[in-house]
Amino acid sequence: MEFIKPKNTNKENVSWKISRRTKLIVEYYSKYTDYDEAEVVDMLLQNILKDKLFIQWLGKRRSKKKIDGIIFGVDKPDVDLTGPTNIMWDI
Repeated sequence: MEFIKPKNTNKENVSWKISRRTKLIVEYYSKYTDYDEAEVVDMLLQNILKDKLFIQWLGKRRSKKKIDGIIFGVDKPDVDLTGPTNIMWDI
């Protein structure tokens, strides 16, 4: 038997303007996957962390330690955020 994992309850309200087309894509994808629209957007945006250049850019930020804690949920990530190699994410 597999136990049910709790959903992430650390949520914030945001206000963005997006195109009608994008709104409909999220709406229909939500119906297709049986997740609500906020969950769909959250899951899709997590894929940004697969962008190696973005991860490298984050590693060069002045507030790197704060970023590591908030975005990656760790004090020190297991990957080198500054080098061009060694970046592998299994998300």
